[in-house]
Amino acid sequence: MDKIEIIRKTIKGKWYDLFFEKNTNKSCSLCDYFNDSRDNDCVDCPIFLYTTRHNCHDTPYWGYRKHLKEIHSEENEYTSASGIFKSIDIPSMIYLNTDRNRNCCHIFIREELLFLFKILRIERKRCQKQN
Repeated sequence: MDKIEIIRKTIKGKWYDLFFEKNTNKSCSLCDYFNDSRDNDCVDCPIFLYTTRHNCHDTPYWGYRKHLKEIHSEENEYTSASGIFKSIDIPSMIYLNTDRNRNCCHIFIREELLFLFKILRIERKRCQKQN
């Protein structure tokens, strides 16, 4: 699978579904593909190539994680508390709190989506230059 397809899969499979459908059972396709749990993880990941930081540091994703921790007392996005929880029936399902008074997570998810669309545009241009 090429990088453009992996970015699209991350946008649609995780972030778009989380924003519009209020839940997802997908992890980041980029991490699934490029993170090999060694010292050189993230090598060739389009986000790493843009930020030069491992594990998506200095991206909107970490603002989202910080928000989950500080506002919802979540250590990560796949635990249970404050309306964002891991479903017992469906492994790794994330549900966004849909209470109309608590749509605060959407701001951070939107920022991540916009960032990923930017990375997608950059990757498309890089591919065009190579061809």
